[in-house]
Amino acid sequence: MDVKRPEEHARERKVIERQETQKARSTDLEIRGATAFKEEELRSVLKEEIATIHDFGLTAARADDAAFFLELFYRKHGYAKVDVHYSIEGGSRLVLNVTEGPQAIFGHDQFCR
Repeated sequence: MDVKRPEEHARERKVIERQETQKARSTDLEIRGATAFKEEELRSVLKEEIATIHDFGLTAARADDAAFFLELFYRKHGYAKVDVHYSIEGGSRLVLNVTEGPQAIFGHDQFCR
């Protein structure tokens, strides 16, 4: 029976993450309108979707998934009115257009009233 040690699993996971990061950098993606977060952070959030696009090609469904996950990220960070739309330019370039809206910040006092 061939059993891998935890160190081997960790090493393999690091290799996979590094490959996904390289794919995220090389995929033709533009994020427009994002000011609250750095583009590098947003690409990191979308690294699995970008890796899928890199490996299997850009489709409307994959572009829609990327827009959905980017919108979800913003909502988790307090941007309740965020809107992310995608467009495919030239058949292979994904453009995510972000309208951030205001960030809602809730403090302890607001929940106690």
